[in-house]
Amino acid sequence: MDEFAAMHLPAVTFESACLALASIFRTTCLDRWLFSSLTEAQVVINQWLEEYNTVRPHGSLGGINPEEILQQWAGTIRFNNRKP
Repeated sequence: MDEFAAMHLPAVTFESACLALASIFRTTCLDRWLFSSLTEAQVVINQWLEEYNTVRPHGSLGGINPEEILQQWAGTIRFNNRKP
């Protein structure tokens, strides 16, 4: 891989992640609701975000949801900080 391509690899990965998130958001939220008001849209989208960021399994996390990853990480930190 040449130096130019290596410098731009993270941007491509970031762009791919953004496109994937937009696709998931459209199919699992926007395409399922016909909002009758801005307030309703805000409530539904905030609920979707909460579920997405805590409950929904993520392929990039090995099929584990973010909450479980956080609990595993916190357990690792506690375990590593124990005094012998």
